[in-house]
Amino acid sequence: MFIRLAKEADVKAADQIYEKARSFMAQSGNPTQWAGEYPNGYDVRLGIENGTSYVCEDKSEIVATFHFEANADDPTYHKIYDGDW
Repeated sequence: MFIRLAKEADVKAADQIYEKARSFMAQSGNPTQWAGEYPNGYDVRLGIENGTSYVCEDKSEIVATFHFEANADDPTYHKIYDGDW
């Protein structure tokens, strides 16, 4: 597996991965964390612009995507109790 920064050509594949993840989470008892259409291709594009969007490739196929921002301070993660904030 190879991890690299995402590029514009990866947006569709990343969006499809997020779509599957949202569906899986909803069906597995977690319908609110990624409710609606977040994250999506727009978020991937923002990450590409900021250098924080990545994809994982296996045999030239994108199999995963993620956002990584070193030293990011997201206040929603300051207090998490019982899986909810």
